[in-house]
Amino acid sequence: MNLTALRPAAALALLTGPLLLTGCGSEAIKPAPGAATPACTALTGRLPGQVLGRSRNQLSVAGAASWGKPAIVLRCGVSPPGPTTDACLGVNGLDWVFTETKHTLRFVSYGRNPAVEVTVPVSVGRTGATGALVDLAAAVRPITAGTNCT
Repeated sequence: MNLTALRPAAALALLTGPLLLTGCGSEAIKPAPGAATPACTALTGRLPGQVLGRSRNQLSVAGAASWGKPAIVLRCGVSPPGPTTDACLGVNGLDWVFTETKHTLRFVSYGRNPAVEVTVPVSVGRTGATGALVDLAAAVRPITAGTNCT
């Protein structure tokens, strides 16, 4: 499935990882193991103010960002995926490994180190979720790709 022609309006990205809801309704997000790398620091400086029309939330977690409520979450510095039988999607020139749980659609960049994880609430739907990847493509693209999905 090649989704390189998706428009930003169709984009929505949420990065998975342990999410703990606080009493204030904001989300505490656990940083990825490689969140403090220079590549992740640079990536967070390039992230857009909006993803799928959702404004960026205030977040004090290295290598992470979130947009809206329920949040779309991005975490940089997750372990790069190796060979897998999970679906691999090409979106705006970037490859992403896709998995789905009961509550989230999860995308992990393929062939890039550090890897970027984006999770989107399942209520957004698959088309909207991949649209988030379009909104985030310019920020992720500078992390050099070593390999592509086949």
